[in-house]
Amino acid sequence: MPSVAVTGVACEPAEVRPGDLYIALRDGREEAAAVAVERGAIAVVSEGRPAAVSGVPVMVVPDAVRALGHAAARVFGTPARGVQTCGVTGTSGASAVARLAVAGLEEAGYESGLVSRAQGRGPTSHRLQRRLSVLRQAGANACVLEASSRDLADGRFEGMAFDSGVFLGLRRGGTERGVADPLDAKMDLFRGLAPNSVAALNRDDPAWELMAEETRAKVITFGTDPQAHVRARVCRMDLDGVALDVRTPVGTVAMESSLVGPDHVVNMVGALCVGLTLGADLDEMARGITRQRRVPNVLEAVPVPSPYSVFLDGARDPREFTEVLLSLRPLVRGRLFVVVGPPEDHDAERRAMAAAAERAADAVVVTRGPRTSENPMAAIGQMMRGFQRPCRVLLEPSRRRAVEAALEHAAPQDVVLLISAGDGALERRAVRDWFLEDLEAEAHGASVEER
Repeated sequence: MPSVAVTGVACEPAEVRPGDLYIALRDGREEAAAVAVERGAIAVVSEGRPAAVSGVPVMVVPDAVRALGHAAARVFGTPARGVQTCGVTGTSGASAVARLAVAGLEEAGYESGLVSRAQGRGPTSHRLQRRLSVLRQAGANACVLEASSRDLADGRFEGMAFDSGVFLGLRRGGTERGVADPLDAKMDLFRGLAPNSVAALNRDDPAWELMAEETRAKVITFGTDPQAHVRARVCRMDLDGVALDVRTPVGTVAMESSLVGPDHVVNMVGALCVGLTLGADLDEMARGITRQRRVPNVLEAVPVPSPYSVFLDGARDPREFTEVLLSLRPLVRGRLFVVVGPPEDHDAERRAMAAAAERAADAVVVTRGPRTSENPMAAIGQMMRGFQRPCRVLLEPSRRRAVEAALEHAAPQDVVLLISAGDGALERRAVRDWFLEDLEAEAHGASVEER
């Protein structure tokens, strides 16, 4: 095969630029390779020999997905070697831990990057290598990557060599959409760690022992378990936040945060472990983590000038929703109002969301869900079948008016939990506008009295 100089990697014909290596993934069409060549691809990698391709070298490989990651790593100069990387995985909390860890690393003097799934699925392996290359060129020396089971199973981290990994656990059944065995998928991250790397495992989750057996890396454990290497003692937990005393192999640190709920205890300690696995200073990591007053859309406290509290969460399915309710319910001294819409999946999941809300909440407002391609009332109707006492549920298809209804009825010591349909922007705006209107009304009333 002739030698060719590759300047880039693509797996979609429309993305090909002259000089690129085109890799035809398993679901690619036969004619796609020919289109890629027309656009300037100088070589093709495929699991079969495309009949329509001529004039450029073609390499047949057994696994195109694996080839994509490793080829991209070579083309971009194996950027992970110049940036310390930590993969964070778990069926809950990985996005929050990654964000908190980056805040701690930056406080500790690291130029840090973040690869998160907050805006959807993670980048394909060649885009990931490109992003790491850009981070390295910008002077970054650390990157925290959210590694979901789906991304691991899909080979999105092929060509990566993680310096450390953090396992948060398999929460309440550990199911994830599109993944037959989430634990096995997560194990791939830890199987790939080198003996001189570090695996931080949540000892509060029974799956940590299975994970420890699968990795060659040095294992440290964390959690509230007294035998954990990094163990947290909860000194205070209420609607104003948490206070922790955390003992580690390199010292003890006090952490006081405005983040609310037991899940954020795990998130904070997990984020601290990210820094410890990368060699960051303990006190500086703790200071950076506790300065984060909120994690967007993760039991996020929405500031309101009222004697009640408002929280926002992006729970997407009954499992996540139930975890949020279990975290919040014990802290509520008054009533718990929940505003929730039907999730994207039909029937069973929608009925399960309804049942979870009815068990935990004192009042429920059902509104439209995230899907815009279906009749909102039909989706709401499916969800309503999950309530045993539907007559006690308020239906309001307008999400804004649903938020307003909950705020209108809340009293001192009550809590309003808003389950967002997206990134939470609509709900935050609805809360802000509600209180602005109240303030304007008060101001108008005062000016009338003055006259």
